[in-house]
Amino acid sequence: MKWIKMDEEPVHQEYQVGDTIEDDILLKLSDSYLFCINSGTLIDEKLLEVLHTYEHLNTSSGKIEDIHLLQEKIEHVHNKTLFTLVKHFKSNPSKIFNLLCEVNAKLFKDFSASEEDEVDTSSVQALVESMVFLIQNDQYRLKNIMPIMRNDYTLSIHSFNVAMYALQLGYSLRLSYDELLKLGYASLLHDLGKKHIEEIIDHDRLLNEKEFKVVQKHVDFSTDILKKNKIYDPIILTVVAQHHERFDGSGYPKGLKKKDTNMLSTILAICDVFDSLTIERPYRGKVSSFEALKMMIADPFMKHQFNQHHIKKLLSLL
Repeated sequence: MKWIKMDEEPVHQEYQVGDTIEDDILLKLSDSYLFCINSGTLIDEKLLEVLHTYEHLNTSSGKIEDIHLLQEKIEHVHNKTLFTLVKHFKSNPSKIFNLLCEVNAKLFKDFSASEEDEVDTSSVQALVESMVFLIQNDQYRLKNIMPIMRNDYTLSIHSFNVAMYALQLGYSLRLSYDELLKLGYASLLHDLGKKHIEEIIDHDRLLNEKEFKVVQKHVDFSTDILKKNKIYDPIILTVVAQHHERFDGSGYPKGLKKKDTNMLSTILAICDVFDSLTIERPYRGKVSSFEALKMMIADPFMKHQFNQHHIKKLLSLL
């Protein structure tokens, strides 16, 4: 397969108005925007004109083997392009993760720079839908992708990792597609409020009691930011609000116990702590994935805080 410039061989020689597209067609609309026309689409006059205008790639084999073709054609990944790229280039996990991380990094960079705490919700949707699509593929099982996941403790990478872990765990627990989307949204955005406490969390030491109380406010800051960006879904807001609650009532901000917590928030809570333990911090070293889960299962203090069935399920995914 190759890219075809349509100026010399107009696509209307292949298709006519009223025809149905047999295989997915990728259109290169710009250096950052690749658009997919799905198989089964009925061609009208407007679509025929679009096909005549832009370079296109017919995916008759169902996938594109040469990822370098993509890199030559697309300079920067646009959020509207991401799911199309993930769908058609899923055979190379490391490349796909680079694409995901590029969109994710821009999402958090733009959020950090925004004085109004604006979140590009279209990027969030593209990332979450792409992640959900990938975890249905054996290549992207957690044990396979752990070696290529990044582990720097930044808000961007931590949020990405937690979302990936949470969706993997949620999928193994047979959550519905809609539940996975809500879990993905909440997981990717759960720590946005840390933007407003950066001066405290950037310390290279353990926090004192007064500082820790300030840090606890990031949960409320996060839900406020979601509402400011017109994310009003009650489940997403609840999951974000409860991601630091614990089964034994030792969490915050409300000290809720097991019976009062949302099931999705218990998944997020586990994955949030898991990623934090497996990333090196200035004031402590990191532990391995198995050591982190062992701590959450056997530690006298931690074992009462989490859903043990979920932790053991996460362990089985590794």
